[in-house]
Amino acid sequence: MPEHRQGIILFFTTSAALRAERHLSGAGFKTKLVPTPRELSSDCGFALRFMVAAETSATAEEVEKLLTRSGIEFDAVHFPYPK
Repeated sequence: MPEHRQGIILFFTTSAALRAERHLSGAGFKTKLVPTPRELSSDCGFALRFMVAAETSATAEEVEKLLTRSGIEFDAVHFPYPK
């Protein structure tokens, strides 16, 4: 069984990706800015990969709520990714 589950967030702007990285890192997520995967569509060349412990019950909706409450605009949250 994997130790972590990972997801990826797509953004419209680089500044939103940077803000999300700071915010999610501060909330305890492991994060890394990565190039947007070719199979996913985005207006921004950067995406944010995040990882959570496999035993947590985190959902895409919870990640979306964290971003929305912080005023961070995003295109999509793919979690888990890859499926």
